[in-house]
Amino acid sequence: MGLAMWGSSEAALAALDRALTVAPGDATSWNHKGVTFMRMSRPLDALACWDRVLELDVRHAGAARNRGAALQRLGRPKEEVLGAFTHALELDDGHAATWYSRGDCELALGHREDAARSFQRCLDLPGANAATRAAAERHLAALAAPQR
Repeated sequence: MGLAMWGSSEAALAALDRALTVAPGDATSWNHKGVTFMRMSRPLDALACWDRVLELDVRHAGAARNRGAALQRLGRPKEEVLGAFTHALELDDGHAATWYSRGDCELALGHREDAARSFQRCLDLPGANAATRAAAERHLAALAAPQR
C-alpha cells in the first residue's frame, strides 16, 4: 500500500482513517498511517500510530523499527532511541539498517565496542543500501583508528 495509489499524503490519511473506522484493530493500517505521518514530517503523530501498532501486535518488528526512527527524529534522548532499536532487533535481528541505527546511537553514547559490533553486523547482513553500508564502513574505520 503506497502513497502513489492515493496521490497525496492527505488522501492516504483519509483512506487509512476510513479503513480504521471499519477495522480499528488493524495493525497494518495503523503502521501505514505512521509511515504516512513520517513522510509528512509529523513524527509525533507517527509515534502515536506505531505505539498503537505495538499495542495490537507486540511482535511487529517494522513498527518497532519505525518507532526508533520517530524517536530519533524527535530528538529524544539517545538512551531511549537505543532502547527502541534494541527492541526492534529483538523482534527481527536480520534488518541491516536497524543495526546501523543502533550503532549510531551507541557511538553517540560513547559505547565504542558495542557500536563497532552493530556496524559490523549491519555489514554482515544483506539489505543495507549503499549509503548505509558506506557509513557503517566509515564508522568502523574510525573506530579501529587509535584514539587521541
